Amino acid sequence: MRADYNEDKTGKVQRYINRQIAPNGLFASTEDYFDVTTELRDRTKFYIKASPGKLLIKLDKRENSYASYARIKDMCEGIVTILKEE
Repeated sequence: MRADYNEDKTGKVQRYINRQIAPNGLFASTEDYFDVTTELRDRTKFYIKASPGKLLIKLDKRENSYASYARIKDMCEGIVTILKEE
């Protein structure tokens, strides 16, 4: 998933991502910049590059279970919903 969006939505997107990957968390501030591959407690492994108004998430299906793939796919669909809100 790749998204460029209004920086005003950065906090909402970051809070949503943190809720979806709980008990893990990535973002502490809307000024955070990330360019990392991370592994969650359930062994979901994905790449995330994020800065205010920009987001890139990549997941390798070969390195993850179907449940992990579905989890990240659902999270990305939720992010799209947030970005479509006015």
